[in-house]
Amino acid sequence: MKTLLRIDASIRRQGSFSRTLGDAFVGEWKHRHPQGEVLTRDIGQEPLPHLSDEVANAFFTGARELQVLALSNLLCDELKQASEILITCPMYNFGIPSTLKAWFDQVVRANETFRRDGYQYEGLLHNKTVYIIMAMGDGRTGLRTTENFEYYLTDTLAFMGIHDVRIVTVGGTATRSFTDGWQATYQQSISQLLNN
Repeated sequence: MKTLLRIDASIRRQGSFSRTLGDAFVGEWKHRHPQGEVLTRDIGQEPLPHLSDEVANAFFTGARELQVLALSNLLCDELKQASEILITCPMYNFGIPSTLKAWFDQVVRANETFRRDGYQYEGLLHNKTVYIIMAMGDGRTGLRTTENFEYYLTDTLAFMGIHDVRIVTVGGTATRSFTDGWQATYQQSISQLLNN
């Protein structure tokens, strides 16, 4: 049975383009996997704490049972359990939301999602597909900005061993030229993501 982990990073509950397209994605995914399970982690509405000195030090002890690691353990377990991951996120000030960065900081963890052998690093998460739905309000955002945004996400996922990353970008959502029929247009992109 397939398991989809959905991670929503938008702080907006209503009017979020990334969330709306994420809903469409999940609907299509459920249609294709009627027996599948969807886990939802809404870090936009329920933000995760940023790393503390205590948690960071505990990462290097190797003692997974430490109480201070309970949240990180849960997040790592969710990620490892999922066969597919959906990340919906807007661009805020040319970067990912701090809530998504906090999630990555909790799950990019030695002996959980990667391991180190001397000076070599190896990702431990294999045979997973990540779908990313990005939304950007300014249609003037340059290719370089978009690439930097994508590189951070794909490089971090690759570090954990995930190389099958598929991205849909909804751009110019705050511009006059952005149409009311955008969802139907991007629905085709969702189908293409799942068909690849």
